[in-house]
Amino acid sequence: MDWYKELASLPTFAAAEFLPGQAISVTSSTQDFTRNTKRNAARTIFPLPDGSIASGPTLDVSSTVQLSYRSCSGDVKAIFRETGTGDSKKRYIEVWTGDALIASIEATEAHDAFYTDDFMGSISFSPSENSIVYLAEAKAPKATDDDPLAKFRYVPHLGEMLTDRKRPTIFVARWDVEGGEPSIYPLEFAEGVRAKLPHMISNARFFDERTLVAIGHELTPSGQLPSVRWCHNRPTQIYKLSLSSSRPEGSECEVLSVSGAELLSNPKKAARSPRVLKGKDGNHASVFWLEHERDGPHMSCSRLVHWREDGHSARTLVNYVSTPSTNEFKGLFVGWALLARPFVKFDGKTYIICAVNSGARTTVLLIDTEHTGDVFDITPADDALLSWNVLGTDERDRIVCVRSSLDKPQEVVLGTLSRTGKDDPEVTWSLLWKPVVPSHIRNALRDLKTSIVSLTYPVETILLDSVKTSSDSPRPLVSIIHGGPHGSSVTSFSTFEAALVLSGYTVSLPNYTGSNGYGGAHISALIGKCGTLDVQDCVDTVNKLVELGKASLGPGKHYIYGGSHGGFLGAHLVGQHPDLFSGAILSNPVITPLPSETDIPDWYFTEFLQDLPSAFAQSELAPALYEKLFPMTPIAHVQNVKARVRLLLGLDDHRVSNNHGMAFYGALKAQGKDVDILTFPGSAHGIDGVEETAVWVKAALEIFGHKSQ
Repeated sequence: MDWYKELASLPTFAAAEFLPGQAISVTSSTQDFTRNTKRNAARTIFPLPDGSIASGPTLDVSSTVQLSYRSCSGDVKAIFRETGTGDSKKRYIEVWTGDALIASIEATEAHDAFYTDDFMGSISFSPSENSIVYLAEAKAPKATDDDPLAKFRYVPHLGEMLTDRKRPTIFVARWDVEGGEPSIYPLEFAEGVRAKLPHMISNARFFDERTLVAIGHELTPSGQLPSVRWCHNRPTQIYKLSLSSSRPEGSECEVLSVSGAELLSNPKKAARSPRVLKGKDGNHASVFWLEHERDGPHMSCSRLVHWREDGHSARTLVNYVSTPSTNEFKGLFVGWALLARPFVKFDGKTYIICAVNSGARTTVLLIDTEHTGDVFDITPADDALLSWNVLGTDERDRIVCVRSSLDKPQEVVLGTLSRTGKDDPEVTWSLLWKPVVPSHIRNALRDLKTSIVSLTYPVETILLDSVKTSSDSPRPLVSIIHGGPHGSSVTSFSTFEAALVLSGYTVSLPNYTGSNGYGGAHISALIGKCGTLDVQDCVDTVNKLVELGKASLGPGKHYIYGGSHGGFLGAHLVGQHPDLFSGAILSNPVITPLPSETDIPDWYFTEFLQDLPSAFAQSELAPALYEKLFPMTPIAHVQNVKARVRLLLGLDDHRVSNNHGMAFYGALKAQGKDVDILTFPGSAHGIDGVEETAVWVKAALEIFGHKSQ
């Protein structure tokens, strides 16, 4: 049985939206192997007064919808559509009030693709709800008599998975404006203002009718635009942009332009994800954002910063956490962006809600927006192995979350917040959507068991095995090693891990030194020690599981899967410990020092080397630096490899060049080692297409010695 395909047929949940009234729309995604596509669908759910649930059918979401967003009042909804393919693509913005389409604006001639990602894109209604500000790709310049070279001039792209984006531009769509038709136009900058701002502006949001807040991105000294995907240490700042209006000659509609700019964030830090909160009086708005150290590790513990209009100064609301104990708050280990609507308000107080990595799981936090340091973990304590995430809020006292564990598929729950006279917030949870799981899958999953195995705190590994496993005859062990190196493994449901255990293996997910979710000091402890400390932690987890009777030694007993820095560690492990591992799947692995062949060349200098003046000023390796880096990379141990190795390479990967995998392949092949490569056209750093994922899962099982039944 192909357990991976069976499990991948279960839905995963991406977002939830509170509709007018009490209804909630939940969006899910399912892999369709017949059509080789991920199908997005939505279900409307009605929580009833008696606590029961009614729901409509699950309906496909049109593939033409790129983005949809509802105004703060809930009365207006904007839908961004893209139809056609190639040069025949057309783009539209629809504005709906209830069932009425009040505006339909074609954007095809105004710009190219909408920006729908969290890293650069944003969408925000004006307070009057007659305008939207959003980001899109500006049209590429054409050669003219004045500048025949315009179309050929180099423009840096935005990095991994954003390589088709080079000219992010703020656009304003307006409708319901007296004396004018609905229109779209780029936000202009007054003379002298643009020169005061960084190279690029993104993530624009309305602060009030005449003000935006946005992120400014600086170029490196070498003229590159630092990629922001999975990188929180970029030279980015938060700006407040003042707007003015004018009516161009011959136009029936007023247009907005930026007439002034004010820096809000600390210019020595990296700031991201601005969110605007209106004051209780409707004025005196506040801005909240996440802050990270510049340079240094690409991901670590963030701060939450608060700026008030009436105070004109920023203060740290939640600070960096260095060395938490086991049961303490471990810090704000969050993704690039907060929720689009992160605020909840109840019992006279306002909180920010977010999901964070906390040890080996993800939990849900409420952060008091008024009192510094007041953080409340509202994750139920009854099952410490469940991981939680937030799908949406009604901006009052209701939230929708998704929860799962490695042995329990995702389900959606509704939380109702209150304080009931107590100091700490409380949540009442109710089940909204528990997918119907086929009986043979449900019965098989009952045999799975998740546990956490501690080494020297905070190093630990998540163990997924079968209740039928005997300590006298342990199953083969597969170590699945996360990348980053400052990513982490958590206990949320994974089709790959579950499929491996149902196919006869035990799975270990080590969180080695440098993994996030354990405090900032744990991140910093790895700097300068990649290839030694993280490798030893992974070996120690294997030895610990052997000691506990969860694994055994010998040929065919230990395998590795790792991608990116996890592939770096996998290659190190089969080279430094050739008799311990029998096979390895390495997906887009880092193998050798090649900083000029990645969209994040500073990664080598910030993660491997210390005491450099500025990693962003580095892009090439001087001989002395190369001499220091080479022994820290897997290519230095290639002659020792005995395991069978299979490399997976996404041919559109801009994070880790294919030359890494090719170099490892060539070096192993030249020595007569057992090695092969699978290449995936159209795949980037994460090889996650429907067909592609099914193929590499099958390829992994083959390396691990699995015999189909």
